[in-house]
Amino acid sequence: MKKRFFYLFPLFILLLFVVCSCKDDNNEPTPPEPSPEITIPSSENLNPVLSQEGGTVSISFTTTADWTASLVNTRAESWITVTPNSGSKGKNEITITATTNETYDERNATVVLKCGSVSKNIVVTQKQKDALTVTSSKYEVASKGGNISVEVKANII
Repeated sequence: MKKRFFYLFPLFILLLFVVCSCKDDNNEPTPPEPSPEITIPSSENLNPVLSQEGGTVSISFTTTADWTASLVNTRAESWITVTPNSGSKGKNEITITATTNETYDERNATVVLKCGSVSKNIVVTQKQKDALTVTSSKYEVASKGGNISVEVKANII
């Protein structure tokens, strides 16, 4: 019995070394995920100004992960659209379209490009309908006549 153990023990040790020395060479370390980043070329205008008639502006950018585009102010959704509003990493382009501005006030909207925790703002301005306006629509004058002062405001620059 002692002789068998004497012969089997080295065989057991040899088998143990063989099993322990085997390793899986297919487990290559995966490269770390790049940190989220948005790169917009310096040639792109991040503060576009659109005319009163409306229009379209396109902005190109590159991201290292999936991205989204959204409007900060939901009231702007009635006159401005952003397409597409999401995408995957790589080179991308969004198109911002504004409808005609029939008001006498300038309109502004902020589009936020977001990639992970990184964001970039694009502030779109649309010019107003040009007009001359008076502060009051009704003036009363005595029957004898007299002078009145009419204040005229212009939104034309």
